[in-house]
Amino acid sequence: MMFVSLFMLVYTVAAYLVIHPVAGWTTTVLFLSVGFLGLFGILTIVIKYLQLLVRLVFRRKQYTFESVEKLTGQEQGEDSL
Repeated sequence: MMFVSLFMLVYTVAAYLVIHPVAGWTTTVLFLSVGFLGLFGILTIVIKYLQLLVRLVFRRKQYTFESVEKLTGQEQGEDSL
């Protein structure tokens, strides 16, 4: 979509220089093109940031070890022979 906004920006300037459109058309289309270009740029940055957060959350371990306890068939307090 950013490419469409850039294309409209170039097209508007070219149309203004070559065919002299109706008064007000050039400024309106330039304003819209630059506005949408900025919007798409900001959305791109936000989406990249959210992708980074999602990747970090799913890469994180889902569990932690508090301690390691040896389990045997004997109870504590019994002496082994």
